[in-house]
Amino acid sequence: MDRTIYLGCDHAAFNEKEQLKTFLQSKFKIIDVGTFGPERCNYPDFATLVAAGVSQSGSDMGILICGSGIGVSMVANRYKNIRAALCRSVKEAELARQHNDANVLCLGARISSLEDLQDMAMAFMQSSFEDGRHSERLALFDNLGEEVPVGITQKTSNLEKVILATVLLSCFAGTLFARINKPYFEGTYAMEDGFLEYGTVVPILLAGFFAAYRAKVLRKSRGWLFTAALVVLTGLAIFGAGEEISWGQRIFGTTSPEFFAHNNSQGETNLHNLVLSGVKLNKVIFGTLLTIIVLFYFLILPQLYQRVGSIRNWAKSLALPMPKWVHIGAYILVFLAATMTGSIKKGEILEFGGCWIFLTMFLFPANKIIYKK
Repeated sequence: MDRTIYLGCDHAAFNEKEQLKTFLQSKFKIIDVGTFGPERCNYPDFATLVAAGVSQSGSDMGILICGSGIGVSMVANRYKNIRAALCRSVKEAELARQHNDANVLCLGARISSLEDLQDMAMAFMQSSFEDGRHSERLALFDNLGEEVPVGITQKTSNLEKVILATVLLSCFAGTLFARINKPYFEGTYAMEDGFLEYGTVVPILLAGFFAAYRAKVLRKSRGWLFTAALVVLTGLAIFGAGEEISWGQRIFGTTSPEFFAHNNSQGETNLHNLVLSGVKLNKVIFGTLLTIIVLFYFLILPQLYQRVGSIRNWAKSLALPMPKWVHIGAYILVFLAATMTGSIKKGEILEFGGCWIFLTMFLFPANKIIYKK
């Protein structure tokens, strides 16, 4: 159980991959990178994920299965330090390890029987590289090829560009209003139940909707932790939207309970404006703590995701979307726009811009493959 296998396939080999995983997981640690259902998909996506896992670990092995095994072997061998072997027999699987130090075994679900797939996988995993003269030959080509990616894309869709451009325009418009007409900014643009507040509620609710949708669609093909994380995000979105509008108190004209009337800085029914023993929860939790979380999520976690396999697997299991550079840049601009207002209402711009950027990151993450069917 101390050896790890990155296992991947396309739709043509989904059933065989699942059966092979069941066969191998009592003997090895299996990291299943997909696909996670019989729906049509693209084998290069999963061949790249397996190649990334093997390359990043330096010692783990990979097994790829598609209809013929040819496609996945072609993709995997494009990457540096990946030695993928397409095998049709146990003898070939053994020689791939002994003479070629292959670290990825490629198999054809439409070519080989399940029993043959199992036998080749075991032969591959139980064989060892013989070194010697073979090492000299491997050194001639092992550094050829592209650097292997880690399931990260920085491509920006047109819709993504439109959303971010609109959000930034709205934020800097607020900055301009604050600089030339602060009463208008604070009394209209950033007022309670105004443009910025309801503009903040919309992306929160949309994020909750899409989280619930993904939980429903992917629940059968992902682990329980993945689904649970999306359900929790849905709950947090509902909670966040409710808090933002004080649970509709101003809309429906309801009266705050005595506790909130005395302990809420605005006398409203919400938790984030509570003041307990002279301490403002808004400043501690939604100020200092949230700032630390945002800095970690946007600046540190993406680097760990690309460099540390265990962090990457943990993030995938929790359905965590990774930000692109464009998201990070947009958030920095939103922060600057809020700071330049010089207003006590600058937090409204930060909340508005931050929530829209999170929604954009959730819909178009750098690691978007984790949400594919």
